[in-house]
Amino acid sequence: MTHPPENDPIDSVLASLTNQYQKKSTPKKDNQSENLLADIEAQFKQKKAPPRPSPKSSGVDDALASLTQNLQSKIKPREQISNHDFEEIKRQELEAQRKAKAEARKKEELAKAEAKKREELTIKAQRWLKNLNPNSDEGFWFSQFAMSYDSKLQAAIDYLKALEN
Repeated sequence: MTHPPENDPIDSVLASLTNQYQKKSTPKKDNQSENLLADIEAQFKQKKAPPRPSPKSSGVDDALASLTQNLQSKIKPREQISNHDFEEIKRQELEAQRKAKAEARKKEELAKAEAKKREELTIKAQRWLKNLNPNSDEGFWFSQFAMSYDSKLQAAIDYLKALEN
């Protein structure tokens, strides 16, 4: 059963949607774009207007000027530094460099000593493992102890380290 086209509800909905769409796409769009253009022009003109100094910024400017003057009074130009002052500054810099080198040397020596100690302890642990009887009480205990370690050597190193302390 077919409806005549003028009585079909789908046709009436389609016709109303078409009317609404055509109404929206007419001059309103031009007015909107003109309004947007006018708003943008107004904002641009406001940005170009010279800023008025606020009372807060003048206080900040005064504080900055005061700090600048303080710093400039404390910093002497190179021509005003006496030879004695220059030699003192040079001596202080050399002393600081000497201390830094001495500290670096000390850290390097400590690292070498630690590495040597670790190496000696590793050798001692290898010998201890070689002499350990797995059937003895100590061997049985150690095998249980070493289960929580990645290797028996690491377990032996930790065990011997604990015995030394």
